[in-house]
Amino acid sequence: ASEMKHVGYFSTLNRVLEVSSYELAKMHMSESDFLITPDTSAYPFADFTRGEQLFEIGYNAAQKAMPELKQSYETLILIFCSNLIIASLCITLGIYRFARSINLLLNCKSSCF
Repeated sequence: ASEMKHVGYFSTLNRVLEVSSYELAKMHMSESDFLITPDTSAYPFADFTRGEQLFEIGYNAAQKAMPELKQSYETLILIFCSNLIIASLCITLGIYRFARSINLLLNCKSSCF
């Protein structure tokens, strides 16, 4: 019969922090408009010696996602501009109606009151 490996307190605490950080990151990711997720599964979470390799993986993933990101950005800008134009038209129409109402009040004879 094989014996179970004893895991130390530090390893357990580290794993708890990893899991909670991952879950918190997932929550924030679900709220993102655009998300790039490079495959870093070959690298341990706590390995801080592989910065250059991880940078390259992230950079390549960003380059690969760039056309989709640009398209999403252009769509977002079009929606924003459309909403801005609609809001401007509504404000202009509101100002016109307000000015017309004031004009009617100012031109109204005393019999209006």
